[in-house]
Amino acid sequence: KNTGIEKMVKSLVNLLKNISKGVSDRITLAEELALLDDYVSIQSIRYMGSFQYRCQVPEQLRQYKVIKFTLQPLVENAIFHGVVPKGSFGTITVDAFEEEDLLVLTIADDGMGMTNQEVAAALHPGKEADKSSMTGIGLGNVNQRLKLAYGKRAGLRVESVPGEYTKIYVRV
Repeated sequence: KNTGIEKMVKSLVNLLKNISKGVSDRITLAEELALLDDYVSIQSIRYMGSFQYRCQVPEQLRQYKVIKFTLQPLVENAIFHGVVPKGSFGTITVDAFEEEDLLVLTIADDGMGMTNQEVAAALHPGKEADKSSMTGIGLGNVNQRLKLAYGKRAGLRVESVPGEYTKIYVRV
């Protein structure tokens, strides 16, 4: 009868069901944001409320289709590499807007930030000589998936200032 455990288990079950259905499906942005809410709910309990999550995506944009689990690895990076290592309460914000014929999603955090070299290594794993903590394959994989699915105008752009913030622009 613990509501926190009940909510976490429901969120985990929902995420696992959706992962087992495949990750290449296109779903509405509303469905993607619901999956993201489940993921953030689990991480918020794990990190004992050390960050705040804000979703500011306008309702009129939520019907657009996106590739399932596009946002989750980006928010995961914001938590693990941005907010949590900073050691103080942080905020992660997801927003969206239209730009010409593209949907642009943004994920911003007020965490550790990255240098230009770390951004390059994160977007193009294996191409940079520096083996910093940001050389995982998450951002690079998302960037490549977007380009393959939506064309060369799609993909990620990262804006970051070390010690201040990181903002990722997702163009689809």
